[in-house]
Amino acid sequence: MFIASFFICLPGYADALTAKQWLEQMRHSITSKNYDLSFVVISENKANPWHWLHGKHEGQELEILTSLNGPIQQIVRKGDVVTYIDKQRSVYSVKDSMTDSPMPDIIRADLKKIEQSYTFTLVGKSRVAGYKTQLIRVIPKDSSRYAFWLWLHVDTALPLKTAIVNKKGDVLEQIQVASFHLLEDVPVALLDLKQAQLPIASKVGASTDIAEFDWQVNWVPNGFSPTRINRHRLYASQQEVDYLMLSDGLVWFSVYIRKIGDSEQLLDPNTYLHSGADTYLTQKVGPFEVTVIGEIPPATAKRLAQSVTIKTNFSR
Repeated sequence: MFIASFFICLPGYADALTAKQWLEQMRHSITSKNYDLSFVVISENKANPWHWLHGKHEGQELEILTSLNGPIQQIVRKGDVVTYIDKQRSVYSVKDSMTDSPMPDIIRADLKKIEQSYTFTLVGKSRVAGYKTQLIRVIPKDSSRYAFWLWLHVDTALPLKTAIVNKKGDVLEQIQVASFHLLEDVPVALLDLKQAQLPIASKVGASTDIAEFDWQVNWVPNGFSPTRINRHRLYASQQEVDYLMLSDGLVWFSVYIRKIGDSEQLLDPNTYLHSGADTYLTQKVGPFEVTVIGEIPPATAKRLAQSVTIKTNFSR
């Protein structure tokens, strides 16, 4: 049932909020309210529709994200356990507050951490899907990453539209809500989810000490730091690679480093792809094949890849 009692209810209260307070309200609403949203992810003239059902029952957060086109794909949450259901892969669960989903990480990000690299700016009000919204811009302090724009429902602070924007102001990817309902009660589908038996959450692989590797990365954008470092085999080729994940608290991107011989052929020779906000770059850098993948500007990916060098005094 749709209800008219909203989170922000005092006259003039919304107008007194700072940009950061709007984002704090958004994060609270995202995790605590019962709602039913349909939205479309638009990138490179492609539109992918999703359905998002969320609720909170007996202190536990529950949600189901479902893709509406193509093979069935679902992302479900029970508290801090996220399960990925995809007909093309095995079902698996991980323990994490963030999800690998179409929704931008800004909606659950640690604002204290990301404000080291971004500024929060209050802009004007507009309408999205027939609802009055407040525009908040999350602007990077340097050119090594993208900006994020969020249109928040003035009564609940729920995001009704988001966009990833480059320094020229071009929109690279956006999410637009098509329908939006607050719910008085937790939906039956979420109560069923609460009782469902899902795979036990696997532990995220432990990071390896970076001293174990014979390479070093000599430049990363300010504010980014390693969140995972390991050595593993690629799923498709079974080639062994070193893996580095970097994050500034809002954006994550991956770096794969593989040592190659002088006559060895690259797995993906000197490749550059840029689609929407996503960059895929592979280059031969000295004795290494370096691949960078993530939502970062191509210039950032290229500079990082070219900064990889072999350690001069490496010993195991």
